[in-house]
Amino acid sequence: WLDWLSWREEQTFEETLAKLLRAVRGKPQEDPPAPIRPIPGKRSARLQKPTAELFERMFALLHERYGEQNWWSRDNKFQLCVEAILTQGTGWKNVNAAISNLEKRATLTSQAIAELSESDLRELIRPCGRTAAKAEYIRGFAIYLGEHYGNSVERFLAEDTLTLRRKLRALKGMGQFTSDNILLYGADRPTLPINDRMRKVFFEHDLVDEVDTYDSVQQRFQNVLPFGADKIREMDAMIYRVAREHCSTPPNCDECPLAPLLSKTGPRSSRL
Repeated sequence: WLDWLSWREEQTFEETLAKLLRAVRGKPQEDPPAPIRPIPGKRSARLQKPTAELFERMFALLHERYGEQNWWSRDNKFQLCVEAILTQGTGWKNVNAAISNLEKRATLTSQAIAELSESDLRELIRPCGRTAAKAEYIRGFAIYLGEHYGNSVERFLAEDTLTLRRKLRALKGMGQFTSDNILLYGADRPTLPINDRMRKVFFEHDLVDEVDTYDSVQQRFQNVLPFGADKIREMDAMIYRVAREHCSTPPNCDECPLAPLLSKTGPRSSRL
């Protein structure tokens, strides 16, 4: 039997529905783990199991090197959500330029964005690229807040985690990473956003494979992360620095704060 009203925090409506369909079809509750697909020219190393102790050690090494980051701290929660959309496929320098343009026009509220023409909005966020798509995503989000939450982003972000993730993912342009960024930084939920830089760092430490999906990577780490939202934000920022400063191709591990956690045979990419 399935309890549709008492989901676990990590369980989604879709997962519960999938279990019902499996029961109807006489299938086991879960598929057996899929074999890791080989990548031409590369061999897959045995992945190590992530643990709470490993993440505690990783955080301690990063914090010892970098100290407190206090990254992406915003009083304006709507601005934070806009930044999460703008940062898709671009750098912070460009995001900051676009935000500065929006500030000069006093349009960093959902009501002001909804009243802007799409052509005006595209021009204001031009530094971030993909202006037509991003303008559509931002206006759609602003209009949604106006229609359903009285332009209160705080009311929207106060929804429970499962509901908030589902509603974010239903909005155009709110993919997995963007939604998880908003959950972590805007709604203070202990959710780990997985981007390419983080995957690179975890790959070098035998924690992920190149063919792993976003959901499989996040679930693997989310279930063992011993931190609340504040520490996850700090770790996210510090891993970003590690990836930028040390995980080039080939990786430069000599001065990396995470070097003590590397396999004795060195970074993974050098072993493939």
